[in-house]
Amino acid sequence: MPKTLKSLSKFVEKEAKHEGRKATKELAAFRAHVRLARQLLERRKELGLTQLDVAKRSGLPQSEVSRIESGAANPTAQTLAVLAKALRAEIGLVNLRRAG
Repeated sequence: MPKTLKSLSKFVEKEAKHEGRKATKELAAFRAHVRLARQLLERRKELGLTQLDVAKRSGLPQSEVSRIESGAANPTAQTLAVLAKALRAEIGLVNLRRAG
């Protein structure tokens, strides 16, 4: 069993590749989901806001803000837009970096 987070990540990636294209796509989608959750959390902290502050600004329950930041929720595009506005940000696309 992997002993570090980095080795665990490599192990999961290897297993996904072994399982096939569907598993690889699922892993990529999961990573994107977690990355977005992390970005929301980092932006909130960058602004010095609490989850309750964001909840008040967005009209969402604090518990939903928490679930989204932890990656436990799958927010709609509308919810993401409301959160982005509360965080004085916007949602956009980022070009993928292709490994050569």
